[in-house]
Amino acid sequence: MLNKNNKAQVWVETVIYTLIGLVLIGIVLAVATPAIQKQKDKSTIERTIDAMNELDRNILGVKGAGVANTREMSFSIGKGTLIVNSSNDKIFFQIDESSYPYSETGKSVDIPGTNQEVLTQKRGKKYLITLTLDYSRKIDITFNSKDETKILTQASTPYVIIVENNGLPDAESLVNIDLYTAS
Repeated sequence: MLNKNNKAQVWVETVIYTLIGLVLIGIVLAVATPAIQKQKDKSTIERTIDAMNELDRNILGVKGAGVANTREMSFSIGKGTLIVNSSNDKIFFQIDESSYPYSETGKSVDIPGTNQEVLTQKRGKKYLITLTLDYSRKIDITFNSKDETKILTQASTPYVIIVENNGLPDAESLVNIDLYTAS
């Protein structure tokens, strides 16, 4: 009889230790997962800033190189949307549902060493991050030769963006830079 009680006690202890282990793993995951997501979002924002800098360098390079100059670049969108607002000559990149607040919320801030501004807006427990390249006083931006708004969303393959200097439509206009995606 003593032997049966010892076996039962071992099984009860095993089940209790297993449950305690599972609870500890659950607690660690509950604490670690938000921190991991924050770091992933921070990395995404920093990679996007680099991609926007490359786009800016291509636009300014094509402007400086003269009429009919063309450059092609690859632009990957894993999270967020690229918005070319031709009527306002601005290019935006928006990352919605970010766990990481890149800057002070509600204020547009210049990103040092770039031509970009960042605006962080609180949306519930998450943030909307908007990166902006503003060419309104420098360049006339068009998309497919039209003053239209074009939205590029996340895709498994990179977009091929072609930047072309179309020159001056008339003497009072800014240099026209046309963006389009390759088919």
